[in-house]
Amino acid sequence: MDTKIDKILKTEDRGDAYFELVSLFLNSSEDTRKYILDNWDFGAIWKYPDFKRLCCLKNENRSCSERIIAMLVYYVFSSKEEKDVRDIIFALAVAYNSCLLADIDPYQIVNRVAQHAPDNIKNEFKRFLSRKEADKSLSAFMLVTEINADGELEIRISPEFD
Repeated sequence: MDTKIDKILKTEDRGDAYFELVSLFLNSSEDTRKYILDNWDFGAIWKYPDFKRLCCLKNENRSCSERIIAMLVYYVFSSKEEKDVRDIIFALAVAYNSCLLADIDPYQIVNRVAQHAPDNIKNEFKRFLSRKEADKSLSAFMLVTEINADGELEIRISPEFD
């Protein structure tokens, strides 16, 4: 395990390194997941998916579902840090709506990540999924979609809120 993580930590492209760590976390034993959670952030710099572009395909080298999962896993990794629960709920709203815009089942994606999450994060994920649809919508979170230069939809904070 240490050699896999050492290799990830030495990966030059910090975005690739983050996706490799996410993959290792999701596809490993409970012991490996615990080791990653206990040692997060390994004193490393990581590059995370751009929340605005989670449902975009052009100029992306990972699928929408991979990027959405990676964004949610960040909240699992950082679960021991003091976080405002509103940050997690906002991230869930972005992930949920990005799934809908990319024609991906958001329940499958969120539950896949939740199954490996500590109880505090798992409970927030489940509470979010049990909300009424209107309470998970873009507008409920002051979010809108805009067409970017590539002709794809991006999620943005509403100009009225910004």
